[in-house]
Amino acid sequence: MRRAMIARESFEVVSESLKPDPSNAQILLEAATGSPTLAEALEILEASGFEIARYEIIHRENCDLILIRLSMLDMRAAALRLSEAGFKKLVGMNAGDCAFHRPELLEERNDDIEDK
Repeated sequence: MRRAMIARESFEVVSESLKPDPSNAQILLEAATGSPTLAEALEILEASGFEIARYEIIHRENCDLILIRLSMLDMRAAALRLSEAGFKKLVGMNAGDCAFHRPELLEERNDDIEDK
């Protein structure tokens, strides 16, 4: 697992600037005062069996952000688990090669459904 440090930015700025990763889903979450810590987020995901490809810590004045890259198959359940654990600000994004980011795959899928 690789770890990177990024300059101070707000949750909103970082979440709006997220681009799909070609091979991993992403979860961005904020650890503010009174909420679980970033270390707890990683512990929660690892204890739940989610495999983290890498993560980046983004420092802010009042809190820290963490951008976690993991399997697209795990993203939805991982985001739910983090939400249940007390993380209030989080956003998830599927991998760049999924159908949501490639309209031609959605069209092919819709054609397959209509043919049945």
